[in-house]
Amino acid sequence: MWNWVVENNGVLALIVAVLVAVAALVQFFWIKISEEHARQFANYHKLLEDLNEKKDPDGKTSGQYLDRQMAIIYELRSLSRYHAISLRILDRCLISWASLNNAGYAPVISEAQRTIAFIKRSQHRRFRRCVNLDD
Repeated sequence: MWNWVVENNGVLALIVAVLVAVAALVQFFWIKISEEHARQFANYHKLLEDLNEKKDPDGKTSGQYLDRQMAIIYELRSLSRYHAISLRILDRCLISWASLNNAGYAPVISEAQRTIAFIKRSQHRRFRRCVNLDD
């Protein structure tokens, strides 16, 4: 046995070096994936905070605020990890926006409806997750 190890020490060293390199590579990607998840989590919650922030100090809704809400709603499409909860949040927001009877919110409501439709279409395409959206 020992003679075999001595005769093949170059091959064994190569195998050990490759295993160490693969382990380091796997750890690198694992760290990068977890960092990306943390960034998405922070980004999602910042978007929700901005979506629900108060209006201007005088209580009015400005065009800039409504445009910002539309952009935030559109951005929710790209965060597929949070699609299920985004649907529930947008459904709740639609109810509250519709009750405002403010014509200025029509584009925001329309964008929310488009985003809901987009998310539902993307969930039906990816049947890889069988999650009840009512959870």
